Amino acid sequence: MIKSLIVVVLLLLTGQLTRAEDAAAVPAADKPTKEAAPAVSEWDQIIAVCQLEGDQLAAFQKKVAARDAAMQAWQKSEKGQKLTALREQQAEAKKANDEAKQKELAEQMAGLSKEEWGLRHTVRAEVLGALTLAQQQKWAAHQLYPRVARELRRAKLTEEQIVKAKEICAQQAAGFVKEGTVAADPYLTTLKEIQPAAVKAITETLLTLEQKAALQPAPKPAEKAAE
Repeated sequence: MIKSLIVVVLLLLTGQLTRAEDAAAVPAADKPTKEAAPAVSEWDQIIAVCQLEGDQLAAFQKKVAARDAAMQAWQKSEKGQKLTALREQQAEAKKANDEAKQKELAEQMAGLSKEEWGLRHTVRAEVLGALTLAQQQKWAAHQLYPRVARELRRAKLTEEQIVKAKEICAQQAAGFVKEGTVAADPYLTTLKEIQPAAVKAITETLLTLEQKAALQPAPKPAEKAAE
């Protein structure tokens, strides 16, 4: 159990534990146990990465609680319950491979799903609004690095290169995230716009020739000559 918790902490520090707003990352136990390992929510990650404390931490947690209350209220509303029921029906239609029914249900769900998503967007922006601009940039860098690392995984970065790669991601995020960026894009989906630049900068300034070669696409098998 202790080893599993250490793994989670390391993932948080290296940025390998990435987002999903309502998902919690639960470490797998080394051996079966009746005691469930504590979950690490995205909000907890933000608190750790941005080093929230004191009054700011209290204000952040208050906004998280308000966000949760708003989502729960919507889900318990008539619209929320209808959307849940439609999703269950769609799951059944998918199991039955009933494409016509799936399409019909998708059309019925469209408006409700859009409304739910709009609320999620709004309340998440309010939560992240509790962070300073510098903290928003730090969180963006924390989100950017795992995406970049996945593209560079075949290069097998050294520990020293990882540190410098994170610094490059921080520089990219600082130049990209401005006042209002997180309010407009609380899920930071637009980080994909600077991801190529971060990968390029890391590749050109940090990687050895061997590492660069490892990133090249594998050659396609030669086609057999026609007999």
